Formats: sequence, C-alpha cells, structure tokens
Amino acid sequence: MWRKGLAIALLLVMIGYTGWQMIQPKENKASSSYENGNVENTQTSMGIEEGKMAPSFTLSSLSGEEIALEHLKGKKVILNFWATWCPPCKKEMPEMQKISKTHGEEVEILAINSTDNEKSVKSVEDFIEEGGYTFTVLLDPEGKVNGNLYRTVAFPTSYFINEDGKIVKRINGQLTEKEMLEFIQS
Repeated sequence: MWRKGLAIALLLVMIGYTGWQMIQPKENKASSSYENGNVENTQTSMGIEEGKMAPSFTLSSLSGEEIALEHLKGKKVILNFWATWCPPCKKEMPEMQKISKTHGEEVEILAINSTDNEKSVKSVEDFIEEGGYTFTVLLDPEGKVNGNLYRTVAFPTSYFINEDGKIVKRINGQLTEKEMLEFIQS
C-alpha cells in the first residue's frame, strides 16, 4: 500500500515539475526560425550586438595573405560569415561581387568561410573560382572567429562595420544589394 502511495506521489511531483518547466520564461534558450534564407532572432545574444566595437582578428585569405581587421579602420567593412553548402550564402554572393566591383573603393568586403564546416579548403577555392568572385575570402579553419569571437549561430550572418570599427548593423540571413548600398551611402 505504501508503495502505491509513493508511486502516486512521485508521479505528481514529475507532473508538477513538467508543468513548471513549461510555464517558465525561455530567456536563456536561443530561439530562431529559418524562413526564405533569413533568420529571425529572438535572442539578443545571438552574435555581437550593434553599437559594439568589432573584435579584431587576423586570418589568411585564399591567396595566403594575412588580413587583420584592425588595419581596415578608416574604411567601411562588410564582414560576412558563410559556407559553400548554404543556399542563402550562394544567393547573396553575386550581389556581394557586384557591390565589390562597383563600390570597392568605398567598402571592403571580407567573406569569412568557416572552413571547419567545409569538406576541404579546395572545395572553398573551387566555389570561389567557379563563381568568379574577386572580393576577399578569408579562411577560419577552426571556427574561432565565427563561433568564439563573433558568436554567429547561422549562415549567413553579416556585420556592417563603420570607419571607426563599430558594428552599425548585424544581418542574420541573406544580404541584399539594397542593404549593402544603404550602408555604403550612410
């Protein structure tokens, strides 16, 4: 008889705990939806916030050149995190190329490939060559700049950085030519 009472009490505790968990605010959990290549963010800590200084880093380009973000102060920068297998990344690349060609004097595009999410560096090189992209592609072989420094959680994610090195806008999802032009003209 006491076992039956203990089982009922345990069951009630479990039901109560489950109900309590369901009504608690979900502030600590990342919540996003992915629709039409855009990530709708419901957590402000998903990536670095607008208004903060862009963390500095140095990465190698596909050609082997070392690029340091801090050396680009005085110029607007579009920092784009992407992967070759990402459909919205593939869609935004031609628009980034167009902006690079027409506004390369006004803005530096740094496309950071999280190489730890790729088959190989060769697959990144092939992708860039096949697309005819000439803007700067940097390799993040261990995902440290992407994941640890900028805390991006989805591809693509882009940061618009002003001449002072401050993040003026973060875009979770596919970039558009209009967004890039608005940044350049601001």
